Amino acid sequence: MRLDLASVPTELPVPSTMVLRLDGVGKRFDAGPIFERVSFNLRRREVLALCGVSGSGKTTLIKIIAGLVGFDEGRLEIGETDVRADVRYPNELYGKIGVIFQDHNLFPHLTVLGNVTLGLREHKRLSVRQAKERALFELEHMGVASLADRYPATLSGGERQRVAIARALAMDPFLLLLDEPTANLDPERAEEVCERVLALAESGVTMVLVTHNVILARQAASRFALLQDGCCTVSREPAILDRLRYRRV
Repeated sequence: MRLDLASVPTELPVPSTMVLRLDGVGKRFDAGPIFERVSFNLRRREVLALCGVSGSGKTTLIKIIAGLVGFDEGRLEIGETDVRADVRYPNELYGKIGVIFQDHNLFPHLTVLGNVTLGLREHKRLSVRQAKERALFELEHMGVASLADRYPATLSGGERQRVAIARALAMDPFLLLLDEPTANLDPERAEEVCERVLALAESGVTMVLVTHNVILARQAASRFALLQDGCCTVSREPAILDRLRYRRV
């Protein structure tokens, strides 16, 4: 993975199309608030790195954006659709946001190809041939097309992660949410996934990237959000990540 950060721009030209807007979003559990008044914007072709210590609410926040968890205050604007705390998440947004979690969520009884084609056939209603062609295209793009006939249990963690990314991209999401894509991977596999994430960023995929990997965040993102002590600070300067305070065990 490239480590020369001097050549990486800290600010990119801002495209005109707004993909995501959070306005004062807050989430509480029984023990109290996880975070309050989180606000940031994300435009087309931008990458926002969302950083913070474990337990700060990063995964919860992307679950809110994806409609997997409700929220208690504020509003979201996803594309041209408003999402408010007191209304049900709009059905039309499901399938338009790609989410890749740490545990990959691949179906163990399906092959790699079967995992990627399932949504294409069931949700997008593509023919078997069309779904296979699109799936193989994305698998090739992620460098795992040779694994198409294998099952998830036979793959390494890095291979499963790349398959999960290919599956999400095959659905043509206008927003991709990645939750710690290098978590639980050995250094070699983590480097492979980092290279793929950087390639997606360079190709213009709009992403929210949750990561503890500050080097990856600095290389992939054009904006940075630090979720800490229930508050979210956003900047175009990667130096904001220097404020990250890790808890001592």
